[in-house]
Amino acid sequence: MRRSYVRGLGVGAAAVLMGVLASSQGQQVPVQIDDNGVVIPAHQQRHVKNGQTLRWARRTGAGSWHVVFRESPCANGVTEFGTVGRRPQTCTISVPCAKAGDPGCKTYHYTSAVAPNATPHDPDVIVDN
Repeated sequence: MRRSYVRGLGVGAAAVLMGVLASSQGQQVPVQIDDNGVVIPAHQQRHVKNGQTLRWARRTGAGSWHVVFRESPCANGVTEFGTVGRRPQTCTISVPCAKAGDPGCKTYHYTSAVAPNATPHDPDVIVDN
């Protein structure tokens, strides 16, 4: 009887762990932009995994912002995001990255600004396995 109780605890713990891992894959990763179009220092490099969603937003909640990827790590392949021109404001990461050394496990560079023609700044998104 004691073995089945211990085995039951092991299965339960594994189920909880799998649930936590599954929910962490789809979580949103915030990226805050200040009033000058610069990604705040704490968000200059964001580590993400496949299935996670980047969500850009102004730190103050007001004003426009615009970001452009050189190469998109996003599921829909979109390279421009922002509050102007009905652009998307989130990017769900979808790249071939299962382990270190895979083609998608790399740094994706992009620029941030307050508008499409404003002075750009250079933060990064780092896709981990």
